[in-house]
Formats: sequence, C-alpha cells, structure tokens
Amino acid sequence: MRSAAVAAARVEEIKKRIHEQLLDMIMPNGKALRDCTGADCTRFGKKDMQRGRWLLRLGDEVGPRQRVGKVLNEKQVAALKRGTAKEAA
Repeated sequence: MRSAAVAAARVEEIKKRIHEQLLDMIMPNGKALRDCTGADCTRFGKKDMQRGRWLLRLGDEVGPRQRVGKVLNEKQVAALKRGTAKEAA
C-alpha cells in the first residue's frame, strides 16, 4: 500500500516539474515560450493543428503583440494546456 502512495506522489512531483517548465520550452523560432508573442503561438498552432490547439488558444488569450510570460504565469499556461487537452478528448 505504501509503495503505491509513494509512486503516486512521485508521479505528481514529475507532473509539477513538467508544468513548471512550460514557459521555458523552446519554440520553433528558437525563443522560450515566455518570450513568444501571441501571434507567434498562433502561427505555431496553425502549423500543427492536431498538437497545436493549445497554442492557438494561448495566442488568443495573450493577444498578438503581448509576450506570453508578461500576460500569463506558469500555472495559467498549464491550466490552459490541460483544458484544451480535455476538450479535444
């Protein structure tokens, strides 16, 4: 029983680390996501509609001229990504 709880806690810790790194993810233009504009995100999302839905939504949220890291924090980006994945399922 204890090993299952430990494993579940470890999985949650890994998920948290992954979500904390979304803004640092390097995008196709060579910039970190936090430094990309909403227009950049929209462009990336249109290139890969299957995996890029969350980027399209991110572009809408941020606006074409604003930078992702100035408008949204890590937790908000992660929530948007999760919400988009749930809608697609």
